[in-house]
Amino acid sequence: MVEERAYQVCIGYVVLSFDFSLEYGGKNAWIDELFVRPEFRGHGIGSRTLDFAAQTARELAAKVLHLEVNRDNPAQRARIILSRAGLDVNWVNRAHDS
Repeated sequence: MVEERAYQVCIGYVVLSFDFSLEYGGKNAWIDELFVRPEFRGHGIGSRTLDFAAQTARELAAKVLHLEVNRDNPAQRARIILSRAGLDVNWVNRAHDS
């Protein structure tokens, strides 16, 4: 558990974007960015953030949720969490930008 602090600090962020695709039959959601500061990792924050993004995509009627990951990041936890969320998940592997 992350200990409470007397001040607020940004510990990470998620960017959820939407578009429309004939291929996927309607509205798509994209988890375009997900970041948790290293000192806050390992406390379930990323998992809760993925749950939040999947729930938000579902509530906003997305047909599919896409997650972009770098080829060197297997994102196994994300795969499990998003599969549980009940959305079709399309994995997009991309080379890390240099």
